Amino acid sequence: EIVRGDWSSDVCSSDLKSADPNFCECSRQSIFYVLENLLPGKKIEVKTLHTALTGGENCRFLVTVE
Repeated sequence: EIVRGDWSSDVCSSDLKSADPNFCECSRQSIFYVLENLLPGKKIEVKTLHTALTGGENCRFLVTVE
């Protein structure tokens, strides 16, 4: 069974100019870490769809669990 979901991480737009460029990557890895620990033995994939630092209002991820 493959389960897919859309996950976003909201950020305050006023903080984006001073945000670390790794913000969305850090969030992506956090999502991966949490799911990997909650669902041991499952294949977890977390892809970044768009980021706050490239103009989005948030970081958006595609999460796949097999």
